[in-house]
Amino acid sequence: MKKIINLPNIKSHFLKIFCVGLFLSGTISFSQNPKNILVLGDSNGALDYGWVNQLKNKLPNDHLFNTSRPGNTIGFDNNGRVELNTLKNLDHYLKTAQDSLGRIDYVIMMLGTNDAKYVFKDRQNEVVSNMKLLITQINNYNFSFKTKPHIIIMSPPPYGSDNTLAKKYQGGLKRVKRITGNFKKIARTCNCDFVNVYEALKNVFNQYTKDGVHLEKEGQNVIANLVLAQLVKEKSENKYASGLMDIYLLIGQSNMAGRAPIESIDQDSINNVYLFTGKNERPWEKTANPVNKYSTVRKAITMQKLGLGYGFAKELSAQYPDKNIGLVVNARGGTSIEEWAPGGKLYSAALHQTKKALKYGVLKGIVWHQGESNASTYKSYMPKLITLIKSFRKDFKNKNLPFIVGQLSSDNPIRNSFNTMILQLPSKLKNTAVISSEGTKTIDNTHFDSNSQRLLGKRYAKELTKLIKN
Repeated sequence: MKKIINLPNIKSHFLKIFCVGLFLSGTISFSQNPKNILVLGDSNGALDYGWVNQLKNKLPNDHLFNTSRPGNTIGFDNNGRVELNTLKNLDHYLKTAQDSLGRIDYVIMMLGTNDAKYVFKDRQNEVVSNMKLLITQINNYNFSFKTKPHIIIMSPPPYGSDNTLAKKYQGGLKRVKRITGNFKKIARTCNCDFVNVYEALKNVFNQYTKDGVHLEKEGQNVIANLVLAQLVKEKSENKYASGLMDIYLLIGQSNMAGRAPIESIDQDSINNVYLFTGKNERPWEKTANPVNKYSTVRKAITMQKLGLGYGFAKELSAQYPDKNIGLVVNARGGTSIEEWAPGGKLYSAALHQTKKALKYGVLKGIVWHQGESNASTYKSYMPKLITLIKSFRKDFKNKNLPFIVGQLSSDNPIRNSFNTMILQLPSKLKNTAVISSEGTKTIDNTHFDSNSQRLLGKRYAKELTKLIKN
C-alpha cells in the first residue's frame, strides 16, 4: 500500500502537526533542493486563505503552481462549462506549469467535491474512471525532463448535513464518502500517495464551514498541514541512506508476484522494511502491498496481489526491529526457469535493479519461488537452477550468497515429482535451503491463497535467517 495519511482523531492530528511544527520551526523546504509542485484543485484551493496559499507559506523555498478554480471537477463539464473539466484542460495545465517551473516534482490534486453534486448523482462510476484517466494522462504526458512527477491524491473534504446545504449539493455527503474510498483504492493500484482529508475532518467539519461545502481559514489550515505532513513523511522515510540496509532480492513467477487477495490484515505498511522503487527521486518506500508493484518485468498492475514477499517482510521486521531492511522484488508471472537463464531479459533486469539498490546496503540473500511452469519437465530443472544460483553469486561477487527456494503447491499431483526433486538442492550446493509447502492451499490449484502466502513468507524469512547466521 502506498503511504496514507489517515487521522480519524482530530486531536491526534493536531498533536502530530504541532510536533511537526516544532521540529520545522514554522516553515520548511521538505527537501534540500527546492521542489516544484503543480496543484489541481477546486474552490477550496482557489480561495485567498485556501489550503494552497497556506501551504505556500509553509514551504517558502519551494514553488507551487496553482490551477485551482471554483467549480472544477475531475471530468465533468460542470454547469455546462468545459473550462471546469480538469481532464479536458489537463494538457494546458501541465504545459503551462512546465513552462513556468521548468520541472514538475509533484502533482497534488484535491478534486471531487463538485463531482459529488446532485446533478452528477447517477454518474458516480464515471468519477472513478475519470480519476484513473487523469492519472494515466499525467503519467503519459511528454514532459521535457526525465523523471515523472510524483502524484499525491487528496480525498475531497466532507459535505455538511443536507439541512445546511444548497439544493445542488443535496445527498453529497454519502457520495463524497464513496469517492474517498474509491480514491484510496486508486492510489494504491496506481502507485500514488493518498491523503485522507475526509477522514481527518468528518467529525469536526461543521466547526469549519458555514455553507457545508467551503472551509473557513482554520479548516483550510488543517488541509495544508495534512499535505505538509505527507511531504515531510516522504522525506523522513527516505533517511534509509544514512545507514547500510540489509537487502534481499525476491524473484520468480506468479506466486512470488502475488495472486492471492490482499485482505484487511495485509493493508498496513511495514515500518523498517523498505521497497525499492527504482525512482531517482524516491528510490525507497515503506513496504506495502502489492510488493511486486515496482517490478520492471511484471504484468499489469491489476494482477499484482498478495505474494509471499509481504509475510517475508513482516517476519524480518519482527526479527530485526532495529535494522533497515530493503526488498528488491522483480518477479513475473507465467515464466519458466529457461526464461530466467543468465544473460536473458528477466535475469538481467533483476541484476540491474539489485545493483542500483546496492548503493544503499548489502545483499544478504536471494528468495526464489518458481517452478509451476516447469513441473512437467522437472528432470532437467536442477542443473538449470544451480547454474542460475552460481551466476548470481558470481555477478554479485559473493560465492556464499544465501539462496532459498520453495516447494510448489501439492494441490495438483503433477507437481509432486518437482517437490521431491527440489529437496535435493541443499545437498548439491552450499548455502541453499528449501521451504516446505506443507499445509498450504490454493485458490485455483496453482496460486496459493492468502493464508498460505503469509505462511510461506514467514517460512522463507526464518530459513533465510538461519542460512545467514550460519
